Amino acid sequence: LKAFSECAPRTQNTHTHRARVHFPAHPTMSVSTIVVVGFPADAGVRERKNYLRFLPGFQRAIVTKTNTLFAKFDSPQSASNAVRALNSVAYDQDDGSVPAVRAEMA
Repeated sequence: LKAFSECAPRTQNTHTHRARVHFPAHPTMSVSTIVVVGFPADAGVRERKNYLRFLPGFQRAIVTKTNTLFAKFDSPQSASNAVRALNSVAYDQDDGSVPAVRAEMA
């Protein structure tokens, strides 16, 4: 893992005397939120929010107006494990016509 000073944004003065903030290129190791899409149309908000609660490290979830689920985990490793688990299991094992959900790091 990178030291905090390597991950923290750095400021740089420009010729206009305004500070410009530079973020690290891709701080993947600090991401512990995932996004899940592809739920069936009849899946309710409560059902979507509770879909992940049994995964290790799960903390909370929100569903947006576009029915996208964002879930926060206690660590990047837990989030990564959740993505792998969700992408390998059908949403409804009894109904093959229901497409599988898709998950990725947010």
